[in-house]
Amino acid sequence: MINIALAGTWHVHFRGYADAIKADPRCKITALWDPDEDAGTEYAKMYECAYEKNYDILLKRPDVDAVMVCSSTDKHHDIIKKPHSRKSIFSPKKFFASPQTKHMMLQTP
Repeated sequence: MINIALAGTWHVHFRGYADAIKADPRCKITALWDPDEDAGTEYAKMYECAYEKNYDILLKRPDVDAVMVCSSTDKHHDIIKKPHSRKSIFSPKKFFASPQTKHMMLQTP
């Protein structure tokens, strides 16, 4: 079983991604984070998972193996730039917009 957390609910494809994860018997949505607490708690209830107020704490949860990024595009960089979390992170956007971004993103904290 792959335990997946959802990071954000803003993305236009959020429900499609979340529904696909929920329908896959190999996966389970264990937690959800969104900067909008009302949206986060609403969707956590809908997908029967925990709502986490703090993204850094979400990454430390032992019941999270991977993170699906569903936030607004301007937040992807901050969400993805957490390599110290030791979690697999899937983003529907490219990781590196430039060689400088690549260098910055691959630096470990």
